[in-house]
Amino acid sequence: MLNKVTILGKTTGYIFAGTVFASYVTLNVLFSQWIDPLYFDYVEEKEPAVVQTLEKLQTIPEFPQVLAVQKNIFGENLKDKVVAPQLQQKQRISQLEKLLERNPSARDVLWNVSRLEQMSDNPDKAKEYADRAKAVDPTL
Repeated sequence: MLNKVTILGKTTGYIFAGTVFASYVTLNVLFSQWIDPLYFDYVEEKEPAVVQTLEKLQTIPEFPQVLAVQKNIFGENLKDKVVAPQLQQKQRISQLEKLLERNPSARDVLWNVSRLEQMSDNPDKAKEYADRAKAVDPTL
């Protein structure tokens, strides 16, 4: 009687271990297919992917070294492409601030400057413009 239980227990253990292993392999294969396509574009050295990645890496201390390596591949104007969105955002803020000089209570302009300042990581300025917009229109 004891031998039958032991054999049955071993068989059940092997089946359980096999099921766990098969599940692991299946899930591993499935999840490996969900890798961001940006990764493959970066590895294949496609410039738009590299620019997009560098835009996100600007805040880390290693950014200058990573940029230097990528400049060797894509040329000196790579940094201009990386910082272009920030420059465009600053120009847009400047344009909107000029509009505010003509009409300081333009609610939509105030609100847009607030959002742009928030995206530029200037929370104090963003709050200032948002408060001014809410003073003009409390429903915001």
